[in-house]
Amino acid sequence: MSMICGELHSETFYRKYNEFLRYMFERGVKVVFGSDTHNSPYSDHRESVEQALGVVGFKPEDFSTPSIRI
Repeated sequence: MSMICGELHSETFYRKYNEFLRYMFERGVKVVFGSDTHNSPYSDHRESVEQALGVVGFKPEDFSTPSIRI
């Protein structure tokens, strides 16, 4: 999350990093977003990530949600 969007880095940093992710995605590299949060409450940042990556050309169909096995 902190590499894709937020307030930790400058807008320029986020834009360039996300453009790099798009570049790699277009060349067939799988891009996976997840969290390593170990304690609740668990925040769901998917909407923020999809918005930030949408700016550089990711489309809704580029995202999927894995099924969760319990």
